Amino acid sequence: GNRLLIESCDIRNADISSHQFGVGGIIGYTQGDNAASFTEINRCTVTRANIYSTNGHSVGGIVGRQGAAGAVSIYTSQVGRSDKQGQVTISGEFAIGGIIAYADASSTCANAFIDCRVYSNVTIKRTGDTNASAYGLPYGTAIGGIVGAILDNTGGYATFSGRVEFQGTIDLGSYTNSKNVGGVVGYMGTTARMEESIVMIGGTINIADGGSGENIGGFAGISKGVCLDGIFCVYPVLNTANSNNVGGFIGYNDGDTYITRTARIYTGLSVNDYTP
Repeated sequence: GNRLLIESCDIRNADISSHQFGVGGIIGYTQGDNAASFTEINRCTVTRANIYSTNGHSVGGIVGRQGAAGAVSIYTSQVGRSDKQGQVTISGEFAIGGIIAYADASSTCANAFIDCRVYSNVTIKRTGDTNASAYGLPYGTAIGGIVGAILDNTGGYATFSGRVEFQGTIDLGSYTNSKNVGGVVGYMGTTARMEESIVMIGGTINIADGGSGENIGGFAGISKGVCLDGIFCVYPVLNTANSNNVGGFIGYNDGDTYITRTARIYTGLSVNDYTP
């Protein structure tokens, strides 16, 4: 299968745009020719960047869209900076993610997102609703601080581990029916899982006056059946009036979600208050 390895890549002062779908700070679209194909991104950073699609979807801080064949692994990578220097804006109509927008793990492959962070100087922004009703179903607008949408899986897994952190802003504007929005994942499909993770979710999810939403959660907008293990500190500000199914952790659970006996979930406890 096809293989792509990117290490120690630093994207800064970039303006990356398209009128269509598949826009990313490092990769717009990646797909292999079979399940043995993979894309690996390690120790990469995106800062001072404007990443956007003017009339499309699948816009991510690092990867825009993953196709059905092959796997994507992202290790020890970040969007934004901990010192808050250099604004990053990621914007589109739907399927938007701080790290990767759209992960299609429908083949027998295994995606991995390990030690991925999105800092407070990052804004993820919904900019329209022209095409969302036509192309977003059944995943909705699918906007997440780390991943916009992990599609329902038929064989592999999408695994998060290590430290996963979102401290940015998700700005949904005044658009109606922003559906499936979460601090880590907007649409969390079947067999996604968290393993031995420390998950820190702060920042803000904001709907302006006149807007509305559905399935909005501090961790996941909608969960279709996941396994959770680790420490979860979930403390975002959810300005989500006129919205249905709003949860501090999960907005809407629609599947068999397993929380292990060793998992710990703290809502309202910030990264500054928790010591591993």
